[in-house]
Amino acid sequence: MVQQVDFCALPAGAFTLKNCHVPACLIGAEGDLVTIDLSVANGKIVAPDEMSEQETVIDMKGAMVLPPFVDMHTH
Repeated sequence: MVQQVDFCALPAGAFTLKNCHVPACLIGAEGDLVTIDLSVANGKIVAPDEMSEQETVIDMKGAMVLPPFVDMHTH
């Protein structure tokens, strides 16, 4: 089952997505999928240690997080 998250509904500012699955190749790791915590501040991915204790934390429960894809198909 695909779990979709409406990122427009996420809080403005900073938040951390915990327990995300990402393709290992996106972060230079070995294997297929890697479970990580992904921290976002001001619209950019940041190191988790840059986040404060008061930031919003969302448990993704193993949902896959992917970058946006561009459809190169044209007519």
